[in-house]
Amino acid sequence: MPPPKSTLQAGAMPIKPPVIKRMKGAGLEPLSGAMEKLTLNEGDVDRLSLSTSPGREFGEDRLSLSHTAHLQERRQLAEQATEGLAFINILRQAETNGFCVEDVTVASQVILESQSTEEVVPWLQQYWDDFKSTATAQATNALNLSGRGQRIRLSEEEVVDALYKHEGKMEQVVHECIEQRRQKIMELESYGFENSQAAKAISMSDGNVDKALMKLQEEAVASFYERLWEKDEEDKELLERLKVVPADEDAEHERYLRLLLAEFGIGSWGRTRTAARLIAAEKYAINDAITAASECGDYERAKQFLEKECHVCFGEFPHNQLMSLSHCTGCLICSECLADHFKIVIQQRNIIHATCPACNRPDAKDVTELAEYFTFLDSLLRTLLDEETHSLFQHKLRDWNLQKEENFRWCAHCRNGFINEAPERRKMRCPECGKITCFNCKKPWMDQHENITCQEFEQWKQDNDPERQAEGVAYHLKENGIACPQCKMRYELAKGGCMHFKCTQCMFEFCCGCNKPFEQGNECGKFPSCANRGLHSHHPRDCLFHLRDWDVKQLQKLLDNHKIKYDVKPPQGQEGQQRGCRVMEQKETPEGLNDGTCGREAIGGHAGLCKIHYTEYLVGLINQNLIDPGETYDCNELTIVLKRNEIAVPARVGGEPEQLYKKRLLTEVQQKLAFQGKPPRERP
Repeated sequence: MPPPKSTLQAGAMPIKPPVIKRMKGAGLEPLSGAMEKLTLNEGDVDRLSLSTSPGREFGEDRLSLSHTAHLQERRQLAEQATEGLAFINILRQAETNGFCVEDVTVASQVILESQSTEEVVPWLQQYWDDFKSTATAQATNALNLSGRGQRIRLSEEEVVDALYKHEGKMEQVVHECIEQRRQKIMELESYGFENSQAAKAISMSDGNVDKALMKLQEEAVASFYERLWEKDEEDKELLERLKVVPADEDAEHERYLRLLLAEFGIGSWGRTRTAARLIAAEKYAINDAITAASECGDYERAKQFLEKECHVCFGEFPHNQLMSLSHCTGCLICSECLADHFKIVIQQRNIIHATCPACNRPDAKDVTELAEYFTFLDSLLRTLLDEETHSLFQHKLRDWNLQKEENFRWCAHCRNGFINEAPERRKMRCPECGKITCFNCKKPWMDQHENITCQEFEQWKQDNDPERQAEGVAYHLKENGIACPQCKMRYELAKGGCMHFKCTQCMFEFCCGCNKPFEQGNECGKFPSCANRGLHSHHPRDCLFHLRDWDVKQLQKLLDNHKIKYDVKPPQGQEGQQRGCRVMEQKETPEGLNDGTCGREAIGGHAGLCKIHYTEYLVGLINQNLIDPGETYDCNELTIVLKRNEIAVPARVGGEPEQLYKKRLLTEVQQKLAFQGKPPRERP
């Protein structure tokens, strides 16, 4: 991928690959070690520089051949020292930005071959990820075209190794990747595996031969284990014979009991008689009857053991065929019910719903308890589910653990979750679909977002996107929907009338106007008085929770005071059309929470929206521009704000004018409850 042209900054020097090779040959790895050993500086370069004054006269003012050679050698040393110093400075800068010496080598070669004046580190920051992705795509396509109809996937690690080896020369990199993959497949074939098996295993193992070999060996011995546990024909014949129990007075009865005792090692004559009675009842399987008799002894206790009830399907099962989950309250569930329940949850819902189907334990809000439970569940599901469903569970479990990380983000294109390894760079490439999302605003990346802030990009979209212009303010509310502060899942929904939002991904409950959690009184520790309150949240004064009851004209006046523009007309072409508000919101129905259009009457002068969503739009502008609604509060309202946050209210001095006291109260509010330069949903 040829990098774009740019102007070389003053003092910058493109580094040639021969210089890099000389420096690497001089022992510059690891990079930190090279920094300590190298003592070259600007003064050293100056001392190695040549004087431009003529040499001493000798004979007819001609320099001797030896003196000329000496001057040339000094000139060459000075040039090498200058190049080396520039390279060391680039290495230091690259290391600071998370790049290694091999990355610098590849970047320098690509820049040199494209005859660009681009600097190395800025090139790496802007183009390195795209360059690797391009190389991976080209090598993978070439490998698939040269294969036998198999779909083969190269890992980025394999491609990066080839990039390092051939210093970014794309044709050689592609050839190297194909040759290395063929060598790996041939190595697996030497162990007796077929070409198609080897190719599939190496692709699933990201090019790691050891992992691929282990996978192939596991598949090879699977059939052996299945045969090992199958019952022999002799066992089947024995069970058939034992189905008919001779009567007590029959001469064959004692022989039957001895056969049971000898074949199954029940433990005592009395337990053997119990087993015979259970088998004679023709209600229980022979193996289950023998197990019950061995564990319980007497007949009545053995019957209770065999007639346990599944708490989900209410069928009767032996106790040893029922399971209880680690955090249950004594639930007993058959393996079929558990398998069906977990398969549906894993394939169709979030794994936090993979709790006990009978008692719904553990509590999804207790992250520590849930983590312990998932460790147990992972082991259980290996035996209950097919490999594909269990792999999906592990994938979702990984996402659940990752989303607790600060740099975790969801892909805006395919909804895959991943950790952004370089949060200082806004462009995040999804490892699943390869598309780019902005780390900060979490929107799909567009070329127009380059070199401008997220706010400027948002304004550009508003000015240039036909779909947005057609939808008007409704599109604005959709784009600035709700993002869960715990798992960072985004919803293209407005906030609507109710501020209490429950994330379907992680079940976190929060205020969608300020992202503060909703908690029961005894669970919230912000103030001692919280213990006496029910489900509540601590909303800042500029949260929609407080401003939603303001009159529209009052909100517009606040924006007018700060010279902030707002829409009042519906989208172009929709003037005069009577229709309901089309904003998406979360609604509470008898079946639970569902997403749907608002449908309320659109009011004139409200930009084609209902009053609730137009108010939300205006409050959004107030929040984005960090406008303090407290500016319009009277003394009583400011006092309520302080008391709500359990802050002592300054006493009014005798004879103090109303306006002066109000100013003092507002100062107290703004100092003790500062906005921190961020909108309410971005504050800690």
